Amino acid sequence: MHQWQVDEFRQELAFPPLPCFADSNEHDFVHRADTGFIDGLKVDGEPSRWGTLSVERFANNEVGFPRPELDYVIRLNLGPSVPALEMEPQTAVALGHLLLLAGTASLRDLAENSAFLTELGVDR
Repeated sequence: MHQWQVDEFRQELAFPPLPCFADSNEHDFVHRADTGFIDGLKVDGEPSRWGTLSVERFANNEVGFPRPELDYVIRLNLGPSVPALEMEPQTAVALGHLLLLAGTASLRDLAENSAFLTELGVDR
């Protein structure tokens, strides 16, 4: 994912502007760029403190990162008992809209529905 894709994603979700990275070294450690809360997100019918989308920068050589060709990754966090989801920006936007539309539905069930996630192309 490139900078313009990150900017486009953030604009779509009305995140605040992405801060400039102070370093120019491509081999830095994981850098948390920003996190935005999804307003109105509920998990199992309760307002969620965990409903966050974050844009993170990864070094290309980070050990354990499954997609070294990407400089940025978008993560969706639904809660401590649900694995974080990593996805491309267009998938995150679509899933974010779906979650908002879901309202009081159980988002934990949605997140654990592997067929649904596979269809969206989300990496678990």
